[in-house]
Amino acid sequence: MAVVLAAALLLGTGASAGAQISIPAEFLRFLDPPGEGNGLLRPSCLAVDREHGEILIGDSGHHRIVIFDTDGVYRFEFSGDEHFGFPIDLAVEPSGTILILASTRGGARLQRFDFDGLYLGEVEIEGDGLGEIRHFDVAADGQVALLYQRDRRWVISIHEDDGRLLRSFPVATDEELVDEVVFGDLRIRGDRIYLPVSSEAMVEVYDRQGRLLRTLGSGGATPGKFAFPVAVDVAEDGTILVLDKHRFNVLCFNEWGKFLGEFGGRGQSPGWFYFPSLLGVDASDQVYIGQIFLNRVQVCAIPDVIRPRTSRNASPGASTSGSSSEAMGLGGVDTGADAR
Repeated sequence: MAVVLAAALLLGTGASAGAQISIPAEFLRFLDPPGEGNGLLRPSCLAVDREHGEILIGDSGHHRIVIFDTDGVYRFEFSGDEHFGFPIDLAVEPSGTILILASTRGGARLQRFDFDGLYLGEVEIEGDGLGEIRHFDVAADGQVALLYQRDRRWVISIHEDDGRLLRSFPVATDEELVDEVVFGDLRIRGDRIYLPVSSEAMVEVYDRQGRLLRTLGSGGATPGKFAFPVAVDVAEDGTILVLDKHRFNVLCFNEWGKFLGEFGGRGQSPGWFYFPSLLGVDASDQVYIGQIFLNRVQVCAIPDVIRPRTSRNASPGASTSGSSSEAMGLGGVDTGADAR
Protein backbone atom coordinates (compact mmCIF):
# COMPACT_ATOMS: atom_id res chain seq x y z
CA MET A 1 0.00 0.00 0.00
CA ALA A 2 1.33 3.39 -0.95
CA VAL A 3 2.04 5.59 2.04
CA VAL A 4 2.78 9.28 1.80
CA LEU A 5 4.84 9.82 4.91
CA ALA A 6 4.57 13.58 5.29
CA ALA A 7 3.36 16.72 3.59
CA ALA A 8 5.55 18.51 1.06
CA LEU A 9 8.15 20.93 2.36
CA LEU A 10 8.65 23.76 -0.11
CA LEU A 11 11.86 25.74 0.20
CA GLY A 12 11.27 28.70 -2.07
CA THR A 13 14.02 30.49 -3.95
CA GLY A 14 11.73 33.04 -5.55
CA ALA A 15 9.11 32.72 -8.22
CA SER A 16 11.49 33.43 -11.08
CA ALA A 17 13.99 30.77 -10.03
CA GLY A 18 11.33 28.23 -9.12
CA ALA A 19 10.86 26.41 -5.84
CA GLN A 20 13.35 23.88 -4.53
CA ILE A 21 11.29 20.90 -3.45
CA SER A 22 12.40 18.44 -0.77
CA ILE A 23 9.81 15.91 0.42
CA PRO A 24 9.64 12.41 1.92
CA ALA A 25 9.52 9.36 -0.33
CA GLU A 26 6.21 7.76 -1.29
CA PHE A 27 6.73 4.16 -0.17
CA LEU A 28 5.08 1.35 -2.15
CA ARG A 29 6.57 -1.96 -0.99
CA PHE A 30 9.65 -3.96 -0.07
CA LEU A 31 11.17 -6.60 -2.33
CA ASP A 32 11.54 -9.78 -0.28
CA PRO A 33 12.10 -13.39 -1.39
CA PRO A 34 9.43 -15.79 -0.05
CA GLY A 35 10.07 -18.10 2.90
CA GLU A 36 11.06 -17.64 6.51
CA GLY A 37 14.68 -16.67 6.94
CA ASN A 38 15.13 -16.27 3.20
CA GLY A 39 15.53 -12.52 3.03
CA LEU A 40 18.18 -10.59 1.18
CA LEU A 41 21.60 -10.47 2.82
CA ARG A 42 23.89 -7.59 1.83
CA PRO A 43 22.30 -6.59 -1.51
CA SER A 44 25.25 -5.46 -3.62
CA CYS A 45 23.86 -4.60 -7.05
CA LEU A 46 20.57 -4.00 -8.84
CA ALA A 47 19.43 -3.91 -12.47
CA VAL A 48 16.07 -3.07 -14.02
CA ASP A 49 15.14 -4.99 -17.17
CA ARG A 50 12.56 -2.65 -18.69
CA GLU A 51 12.13 -4.85 -21.76
CA HIS A 52 10.84 -7.81 -19.74
CA GLY A 53 9.56 -6.02 -16.63
CA GLU A 54 11.94 -7.61 -14.13
CA ILE A 55 14.11 -6.41 -11.27
CA LEU A 56 17.36 -8.30 -10.62
CA ILE A 57 19.16 -8.04 -7.29
CA GLY A 58 22.64 -9.30 -6.50
CA ASP A 59 22.33 -10.94 -3.06
CA SER A 60 25.99 -11.15 -2.07
CA GLY A 61 25.35 -12.75 1.32
CA HIS A 62 23.73 -15.76 -0.37
CA HIS A 63 25.84 -15.74 -3.58
CA ARG A 64 22.75 -15.52 -5.76
CA ILE A 65 20.72 -13.36 -8.13
CA VAL A 66 17.07 -12.85 -7.13
CA ILE A 67 14.49 -11.71 -9.68
CA PHE A 68 11.14 -9.97 -9.09
CA ASP A 69 8.54 -8.51 -11.42
CA THR A 70 7.52 -4.87 -11.24
CA ASP A 71 4.57 -5.71 -8.96
CA GLY A 72 7.04 -7.04 -6.42
CA VAL A 73 6.23 -10.70 -7.07
CA TYR A 74 9.16 -13.11 -6.69
CA ARG A 75 9.91 -14.73 -10.06
CA PHE A 76 13.13 -16.71 -9.91
CA GLU A 77 16.62 -16.97 -8.49
CA PHE A 78 19.86 -18.70 -9.35
CA SER A 79 23.02 -19.42 -7.40
CA GLY A 80 26.49 -18.32 -8.36
CA ASP A 81 28.33 -20.78 -6.14
CA GLU A 82 29.78 -22.72 -9.07
CA HIS A 83 30.87 -19.65 -11.02
CA PHE A 84 31.24 -16.61 -8.80
CA GLY A 85 31.33 -15.41 -5.23
CA PHE A 86 30.49 -11.75 -4.66
CA PRO A 87 28.35 -10.14 -7.41
CA ILE A 88 29.91 -6.70 -7.90
CA ASP A 89 27.53 -5.40 -10.54
CA LEU A 90 25.05 -6.70 -13.09
CA ALA A 91 23.28 -5.58 -16.23
CA VAL A 92 20.68 -7.03 -18.60
CA GLU A 93 21.06 -6.99 -22.37
CA PRO A 94 18.00 -6.35 -24.59
CA SER A 95 17.89 -10.07 -25.44
CA GLY A 96 17.34 -10.86 -21.76
CA THR A 97 20.78 -12.33 -21.15
CA ILE A 98 22.36 -11.27 -17.87
CA LEU A 99 25.87 -9.88 -17.45
CA ILE A 100 27.39 -10.29 -14.00
CA LEU A 101 30.65 -8.67 -12.98
CA ALA A 102 31.68 -10.77 -10.00
CA SER A 103 34.58 -11.86 -7.87
CA THR A 104 36.17 -15.18 -8.75
CA ARG A 105 39.34 -16.97 -7.73
CA GLY A 106 41.01 -15.36 -10.72
CA GLY A 107 39.81 -11.85 -9.84
CA ALA A 108 36.86 -9.86 -11.11
CA ARG A 109 35.37 -11.46 -14.21
CA LEU A 110 32.46 -10.61 -16.50
CA GLN A 111 30.16 -13.59 -16.98
CA ARG A 112 27.00 -14.17 -19.04
CA PHE A 113 23.89 -16.10 -17.96
CA ASP A 114 20.64 -16.65 -19.82
CA PHE A 115 17.32 -15.50 -18.37
CA ASP A 116 16.84 -18.93 -16.73
CA GLY A 117 20.15 -18.64 -14.89
CA LEU A 118 22.03 -21.02 -17.21
CA TYR A 119 25.75 -20.20 -17.29
CA LEU A 120 26.82 -19.21 -20.82
CA GLY A 121 30.48 -18.55 -20.11
CA GLU A 122 32.90 -15.77 -19.39
CA VAL A 123 32.80 -12.72 -21.64
CA GLU A 124 36.21 -12.22 -23.21
CA ILE A 125 36.64 -8.46 -23.14
CA GLU A 126 38.91 -7.17 -25.87
CA GLY A 127 41.41 -4.69 -24.45
CA ASP A 128 43.60 -2.12 -26.14
CA GLY A 129 46.93 -3.56 -25.03
CA LEU A 130 47.88 -0.65 -22.78
CA GLY A 131 48.18 -2.39 -19.45
CA GLU A 132 46.41 -4.62 -16.95
CA ILE A 133 42.72 -3.93 -16.45
CA ARG A 134 40.93 -4.04 -13.09
CA HIS A 135 37.17 -4.14 -13.68
CA PHE A 136 34.94 -2.01 -11.50
CA ASP A 137 31.47 -1.62 -13.02
CA VAL A 138 29.32 -2.75 -15.95
CA ALA A 139 26.27 -1.36 -17.76
CA ALA A 140 24.38 -2.48 -20.85
CA ASP A 141 21.82 -1.03 -23.22
CA GLY A 142 22.38 -2.48 -26.69
CA GLN A 143 26.11 -2.16 -26.06
CA VAL A 144 28.21 -3.03 -23.02
CA ALA A 145 30.07 -0.33 -21.06
CA LEU A 146 32.78 -1.09 -18.54
CA LEU A 147 34.37 1.24 -16.02
CA TYR A 148 37.82 0.08 -15.00
CA GLN A 149 41.20 1.18 -13.76
CA ARG A 150 44.12 0.66 -16.10
CA ASP A 151 47.59 1.54 -14.86
CA ARG A 152 47.19 5.12 -13.54
CA ARG A 153 43.96 5.98 -15.34
CA TRP A 154 40.23 5.40 -15.02
CA VAL A 155 38.66 4.41 -18.33
CA ILE A 156 35.22 3.69 -19.79
CA SER A 157 35.22 1.22 -22.67
CA ILE A 158 32.32 0.52 -25.02
CA HIS A 159 31.93 -3.01 -26.43
CA GLU A 160 29.61 -4.94 -28.68
CA ASP A 161 27.72 -7.64 -26.79
CA ASP A 162 30.28 -10.20 -27.99
CA GLY A 163 33.02 -8.33 -26.14
CA ARG A 164 34.55 -6.64 -29.21
CA LEU A 165 36.01 -3.26 -28.28
CA LEU A 166 34.50 -0.27 -30.06
CA ARG A 167 36.22 2.55 -28.21
CA SER A 168 37.57 3.62 -24.82
CA PHE A 169 38.09 7.02 -23.23
CA PRO A 170 39.51 8.33 -19.94
CA VAL A 171 37.26 9.74 -17.22
CA ALA A 172 39.95 10.78 -14.71
CA THR A 173 43.38 11.46 -16.15
CA ASP A 174 45.17 13.12 -13.22
CA GLU A 175 47.58 10.43 -12.01
CA GLU A 176 47.97 12.18 -8.65
CA LEU A 177 44.25 11.77 -7.94
CA VAL A 178 43.58 8.38 -9.49
CA ASP A 179 43.72 6.56 -6.16
CA GLU A 180 41.47 9.10 -4.43
CA VAL A 181 38.59 9.48 -6.88
CA VAL A 182 35.49 7.39 -6.07
CA PHE A 183 32.89 6.53 -8.69
CA GLY A 184 29.32 5.33 -8.35
CA ASP A 185 27.26 2.98 -10.51
CA LEU A 186 27.73 3.44 -14.27
CA ARG A 187 24.54 3.58 -16.36
CA ILE A 188 23.64 3.68 -20.07
CA ARG A 189 20.24 5.00 -21.10
CA GLY A 190 19.50 5.87 -24.71
CA ASP A 191 22.51 7.58 -26.28
CA ARG A 192 23.91 8.81 -22.96
CA ILE A 193 26.34 7.37 -20.40
CA TYR A 194 25.91 8.55 -16.81
CA LEU A 195 28.72 8.28 -14.26
CA PRO A 196 28.42 9.50 -10.66
CA VAL A 197 31.74 10.88 -9.45
CA SER A 198 31.00 10.40 -5.77
CA SER A 199 34.13 12.01 -4.39
CA GLU A 200 33.59 15.13 -6.53
CA ALA A 201 29.86 15.48 -5.76
CA MET A 202 28.72 15.45 -9.38
CA VAL A 203 27.46 13.25 -12.21
CA GLU A 204 29.26 13.24 -15.56
CA VAL A 205 27.20 12.75 -18.72
CA TYR A 206 28.90 11.41 -21.88
CA ASP A 207 27.66 10.43 -25.28
CA ARG A 208 28.53 6.98 -26.60
CA GLN A 209 31.45 8.43 -28.53
CA GLY A 210 33.09 9.44 -25.26
CA ARG A 211 32.45 13.19 -25.38
CA LEU A 212 31.74 14.81 -22.02
CA LEU A 213 28.45 16.64 -22.57
CA ARG A 214 27.82 18.12 -19.15
CA THR A 215 28.06 17.59 -15.43
CA LEU A 216 25.09 17.55 -13.06
CA GLY A 217 25.08 18.95 -9.56
CA SER A 218 27.59 20.41 -7.15
CA GLY A 219 28.58 19.83 -3.55
CA GLY A 220 26.49 20.98 -0.60
CA ALA A 221 23.93 20.00 2.02
CA THR A 222 20.87 21.91 0.80
CA PRO A 223 18.17 20.77 -1.67
CA GLY A 224 19.62 20.24 -5.14
CA LYS A 225 23.16 19.65 -3.86
CA PHE A 226 25.20 16.44 -3.65
CA ALA A 227 27.16 15.05 -0.74
CA PHE A 228 28.09 11.63 -2.17
CA PRO A 229 26.13 10.56 -5.29
CA VAL A 230 26.44 6.81 -5.87
CA ALA A 231 23.85 5.77 -8.48
CA VAL A 232 21.83 7.26 -11.33
CA ASP A 233 19.01 6.22 -13.63
CA VAL A 234 16.68 7.91 -16.11
CA ALA A 235 12.88 7.73 -16.06
CA GLU A 236 10.84 7.23 -19.22
CA ASP A 237 10.08 10.96 -19.46
CA GLY A 238 13.78 11.83 -19.32
CA THR A 239 13.93 12.77 -15.64
CA ILE A 240 17.37 11.96 -14.24
CA LEU A 241 17.32 10.48 -10.74
CA VAL A 242 20.48 10.46 -8.63
CA LEU A 243 20.84 8.58 -5.35
CA ASP A 244 22.91 10.39 -2.71
CA LYS A 245 24.26 7.99 -0.10
CA HIS A 246 25.21 10.61 2.47
CA ARG A 247 22.14 12.81 2.09
CA PHE A 248 19.94 9.68 2.20
CA ASN A 249 17.73 10.78 -0.70
CA VAL A 250 17.05 10.86 -4.45
CA LEU A 251 17.59 14.08 -6.40
CA CYS A 252 15.72 14.70 -9.66
CA PHE A 253 16.93 16.75 -12.63
CA ASN A 254 15.67 17.32 -16.14
CA GLU A 255 17.92 16.26 -19.00
CA TRP A 256 19.54 19.72 -19.20
CA GLY A 257 20.53 19.58 -15.55
CA LYS A 258 17.83 21.73 -13.97
CA PHE A 259 17.01 20.60 -10.44
CA LEU A 260 13.35 19.52 -10.13
CA GLY A 261 13.14 18.30 -6.55
CA GLU A 262 14.27 15.54 -4.21
CA PHE A 263 12.66 12.90 -2.03
CA GLY A 264 13.64 10.66 0.86
CA GLY A 265 15.58 11.25 4.03
CA ARG A 266 17.43 9.54 6.83
CA GLY A 267 15.52 6.93 8.79
CA GLN A 268 14.66 3.28 9.31
CA SER A 269 10.89 3.30 8.67
CA PRO A 270 9.46 2.42 5.25
CA GLY A 271 10.13 5.23 2.80
CA TRP A 272 13.25 6.40 4.62
CA PHE A 273 16.82 5.42 3.81
CA TYR A 274 20.08 4.79 5.65
CA PHE A 275 23.24 5.00 3.52
CA PRO A 276 21.46 3.69 0.41
CA SER A 277 23.67 2.48 -2.43
CA LEU A 278 21.42 0.95 -5.15
CA LEU A 279 19.02 2.70 -7.55
CA GLY A 280 16.92 1.69 -10.54
CA VAL A 281 13.81 2.98 -12.32
CA ASP A 282 11.38 0.76 -14.27
CA ALA A 283 9.23 1.56 -17.31
CA SER A 284 6.38 2.70 -15.03
CA ASP A 285 8.73 5.07 -13.17
CA GLN A 286 8.73 3.02 -9.99
CA VAL A 287 11.99 3.70 -8.15
CA TYR A 288 14.01 0.93 -6.49
CA ILE A 289 16.36 1.91 -3.65
CA GLY A 290 18.60 -0.65 -1.97
CA GLN A 291 20.79 -0.52 1.10
CA ILE A 292 22.87 -2.97 3.11
CA PHE A 293 21.59 -1.70 6.47
CA LEU A 294 18.49 -3.78 7.31
CA ASN A 295 19.14 -5.71 4.05
CA ARG A 296 16.35 -4.03 2.17
CA VAL A 297 15.26 -2.93 -1.27
CA GLN A 298 12.36 -0.49 -1.24
CA VAL A 299 10.05 0.46 -4.07
CA CYS A 300 8.92 4.09 -4.11
CA ALA A 301 7.04 6.39 -6.47
CA ILE A 302 8.29 9.66 -7.85
CA PRO A 303 6.16 12.10 -5.82
CA ASP A 304 3.39 13.84 -7.74
CA VAL A 305 4.67 17.24 -6.61
CA ILE A 306 7.87 16.59 -8.57
CA ARG A 307 6.29 14.87 -11.61
CA PRO A 308 4.49 17.95 -13.05
CA ARG A 309 7.77 19.86 -12.92
CA THR A 310 9.36 17.43 -15.38
CA SER A 311 7.10 18.61 -18.19
CA ARG A 312 6.80 22.18 -16.92
CA ASN A 313 10.57 22.62 -17.00
CA ALA A 314 11.25 20.68 -20.18
CA SER A 315 12.79 22.74 -22.97
CA PRO A 316 13.23 20.49 -26.02
CA GLY A 317 14.12 23.41 -28.24
CA ALA A 318 16.40 25.17 -25.79
CA SER A 319 20.04 25.67 -26.64
CA THR A 320 22.56 24.41 -24.09
CA SER A 321 25.32 26.56 -25.55
CA GLY A 322 23.99 29.80 -24.09
CA SER A 323 23.94 31.08 -20.53
CA SER A 324 24.57 28.22 -18.13
CA SER A 325 22.20 29.60 -15.52
CA GLU A 326 19.44 29.87 -18.12
CA ALA A 327 20.07 26.61 -19.98
CA MET A 328 21.09 24.36 -17.13
CA GLY A 329 19.20 25.63 -14.11
CA LEU A 330 20.52 24.79 -10.64
CA GLY A 331 23.71 22.81 -10.48
CA GLY A 332 24.15 21.97 -14.20
CA VAL A 333 27.37 22.68 -16.13
CA ASP A 334 27.24 22.22 -19.88
CA THR A 335 30.30 21.69 -22.08
CA GLY A 336 28.55 22.68 -25.31
CA ALA A 337 29.40 19.31 -26.86
CA ASP A 338 25.79 18.56 -27.77
CA ALA A 339 24.39 22.06 -28.16
CA ARG A 340 20.97 22.00 -29.78
